[in-house]
Amino acid sequence: RLYREFVAAAAKLEERYLQTPLYRRPFVRPQREMQFAPGKALMPAALADAYRSVLKRLEPFFALQQTSIERVKSIEERIEELTGALKAKATMRFKDVIASAGSKVEVVVSFLALLELLRRRSVRVKQDDHYGEIMIERYE
Repeated sequence: RLYREFVAAAAKLEERYLQTPLYRRPFVRPQREMQFAPGKALMPAALADAYRSVLKRLEPFFALQQTSIERVKSIEERIEELTGALKAKATMRFKDVIASAGSKVEVVVSFLALLELLRRRSVRVKQDDHYGEIMIERYE
């Protein structure tokens, strides 16, 4: 019954919509020609100062862009390194794995590589206590 009431209301709304041509016309903004109209007091030196000011505010952004381009090892490269290290030694500590990491990103990549090796069942991991030493051993 409620559905029939909605259908009837929709039909009435559609009828009203079709009767009133005002609603069917799309709104079109009039096109105006854009012009650059600086004030009379604006001089080329003032424009140059404004430009320098904008560039000065953007310097931290450009510096950030340059520092974030540093090369980081991929997870696959780190997996190969861990696999090679585990061929030489049967067990190793995770602390030793991340000891040579130069940044937090490298620690994260090493941890993700370890998780991938666990998923592939290439290694086993033991941790005796919470926050204890993580021991990695070859899966044989």
